[in-house]
Amino acid sequence: MAKSEKPKVVYTSGALTMRLIIGIFSILMSLVIGFQSCAATFGEALSDAKTSDGMSGSIVGFFVLAAGIVTIAARKTKGGTITSIVLYILSGIIGLVNSSYYKDLKVWGVIALIFGILLIISLRMKLKDSPNENEQT
Repeated sequence: MAKSEKPKVVYTSGALTMRLIIGIFSILMSLVIGFQSCAATFGEALSDAKTSDGMSGSIVGFFVLAAGIVTIAARKTKGGTITSIVLYILSGIIGLVNSSYYKDLKVWGVIALIFGILLIISLRMKLKDSPNENEQT
């Protein structure tokens, strides 16, 4: 192996399948979050609430949708997976922090954090190219 070549990281089929399933669930979940956010925004407007949980829900829905698309499109790459992890963690934090009126947002935030943790685990599920992957010759 030449000094400038890095060993190619190949992920197990289980990791790639997990990323695909998480991406599909994320896209479907973002639709539900979007509809609930519209209803929460409407409810906040009718009750003259001082919160902006509906808009926070829209942001969470957008981040989950973006993370799901990136997870599916770049499931074989480390960079795409890291991008998805960051989006899931951001949406989880936003969901947990802004859930005073729109209580379901806390649930979606926890699910987004779980998806982020599962993707972190999937980064560790890789096949080794050689017996000594870290050794350079």
